[in-house]
Amino acid sequence: MEQPSVVTQTTGPKEKDHTPGRNPWKWMRLFFTEDVSPDNSPVVELQRRAVWIGLALILQAPNEIDHSSYMPYLKSFGSLVPFVLIGGSFIAMVMAFRPTSLKQQARQRQPHRWQRVLLVLTLLVTIAGGIEFGRSVVMSFLPPQFSNDGTSLDTNAAVLLLEGRNPYTDSNMLDLARHFPIQPNWTTPLERGQFANRLDYPTLVEFQTVLDTDLKAGTAPEFESKISYPALSFLTLVPFALFNDYNVLPFYLLSYLLLVAIAWKVVRPEMRMWVLLLAMANVSMWSSTVGGNLDIFYTLLIVMVWLLRDRRWYSAIFLGLALASKQIAWFFIPFYIIMVARQYGFKESIYRLAIAGSIGLAINLPFIL
Repeated sequence: MEQPSVVTQTTGPKEKDHTPGRNPWKWMRLFFTEDVSPDNSPVVELQRRAVWIGLALILQAPNEIDHSSYMPYLKSFGSLVPFVLIGGSFIAMVMAFRPTSLKQQARQRQPHRWQRVLLVLTLLVTIAGGIEFGRSVVMSFLPPQFSNDGTSLDTNAAVLLLEGRNPYTDSNMLDLARHFPIQPNWTTPLERGQFANRLDYPTLVEFQTVLDTDLKAGTAPEFESKISYPALSFLTLVPFALFNDYNVLPFYLLSYLLLVAIAWKVVRPEMRMWVLLLAMANVSMWSSTVGGNLDIFYTLLIVMVWLLRDRRWYSAIFLGLALASKQIAWFFIPFYIIMVARQYGFKESIYRLAIAGSIGLAINLPFIL
């Protein structure tokens, strides 16, 4: 008797459950593209680099903690902490800018677990960045309080300029201490006067004692009193001094926000969430902003120099303004020459340097003569 044939019905693959909330990594689509095809490899590569930059910021953030909080416990080994953090951050930046071959880019797949972990850690660092951002906003409406004497000296220089005095010759730390609520340890000590012939850094008590003595004596040889930056460092602060508002923090906060806005504008749409994330997680930049650090302003100018590199006059003008702001900007000149010479020839780089140098000299010349 013939047995009836049994038809085995194979069960097809189960369809993935796309119920909302089931995939814990779904939100990461904002930072990691799902399109890993060869045509989209540039975006995948940029996001890979962004992960390494996030790691660099993660390592830089703890370095903003007051070193005196752990130095008494670690003693001589405490100096290794910032060395390791900054060294690791430098390595991460090298990895971010390390070129990858087309073959390596073609093998790019969905983000690895370590990349996802770094993204989560970067998001956690934004908490500290958000706190610093909130501080900068609140402090913009409070009396000036800057933890570096460079900003206080520049603000005082703007005041001296409006009084018809030369900021480079008439600047005085004692006037600064009388006008601004600065702490003694926010100043730059010199090996002169009571600090002469000593190798260790003064303590807070020694700072305060020496400053009190100098205020009574009317002279302060132990503290840096002179303006050490080019003229644009304080010319930008003249409007604040004109209205007797010595809190210049809004200027530096606006400079950083402009940097972020420009980055948002020029990057690919797929990278805009990374721009916001890295900008908020950049605790070092937020700390510099809160302190009214001049680096924020000249960095903005240098970025504009690079973005406008295809336009001779605009690029050269911003370079001239950067050169007239802080000496560190001068170190970008060789790289600018190489960039322009490779694209437009050495003669073009000479033209641009002449324009930039003329602008920088014109701004500072009245204080040189």
